[in-house]
Amino acid sequence: MARIREKGEGFPKEKLYVIPRSMLDAFNANPALRGFVISDAGYFPHARYHLRQRLHGCEHNIFMYCEEGEGFVSIDGAVTHLSKGQAITIPEKTAHLYGASKDHPWSIYWFHFAGDFSPTYVPRALSGRGIKIPHASQSVILGLFTQVFTPLSRGYTHRYLLAASSAAALILSLSYEQEYFTTDTLNVPGVRVIEDLIAYAQSHLTEEITLETFISRSQYSPSRIIQLFKEVTGYSPMAFVQHLRMQRACYYLDATPEPINRIAEYVGFTDQFYFSRVFKKIIGVSPREYRKIAHT
Repeated sequence: MARIREKGEGFPKEKLYVIPRSMLDAFNANPALRGFVISDAGYFPHARYHLRQRLHGCEHNIFMYCEEGEGFVSIDGAVTHLSKGQAITIPEKTAHLYGASKDHPWSIYWFHFAGDFSPTYVPRALSGRGIKIPHASQSVILGLFTQVFTPLSRGYTHRYLLAASSAAALILSLSYEQEYFTTDTLNVPGVRVIEDLIAYAQSHLTEEITLETFISRSQYSPSRIIQLFKEVTGYSPMAFVQHLRMQRACYYLDATPEPINRIAEYVGFTDQFYFSRVFKKIIGVSPREYRKIAHT
């Protein structure tokens, strides 16, 4: 089986995995990977003289976790110092510079990630800011990085990449959980309301959900709901709901033998042909083609 490239040069005992971009394009038909996928991952222990500058940023977001030692990250000129137990996400396409301390060089775990649901894992208000990982979560996160690296060392089938990406998504969830609930920016009532509306949509995908549904449940104006949805998810309310429906549909196509017309009903469509058109527009292939790809 072909393997993902793992570089041996660089820092002693480093790990470095780079998923070929051609493979990422091919995996884009998988909705779980389209929603969230890692493209690179690694571990640089005692990375003395580690220094990297990207004047035009990186094509994907970068999550960095400092296991020990110290270093710095400069994003658009704003400098954050990282030490043991701290992490940061560098937003995609944003100029940055980072490097290890000369006297106490860091050991860092990291991965690059992208996807439609990236803002769900790292709220925009927290992206680019250093965070402190709760002590109880630090060992868990290190274990999860093993779950990122192990599948990548075995190859680049969509299931291996899905396993690695799922572990990376959990790392982000654990890393930002406490910050999410304690950051003043995210404690404003409007953002909490959007979180409640998202939870409502996830549990009512078989039903009709409109902008008016959200208005009646929130008492906010249409413009305010649209603004808050874009801040929290990066999408308008109805676009986000459609993505949720297609993500759920892909689960049924992949994990169950249910016919396509029944799956359409499960995710709120009464017209199978309209469902198929929406599915192809968002996912890139028809439901039938997706099921074939998922089972090959």
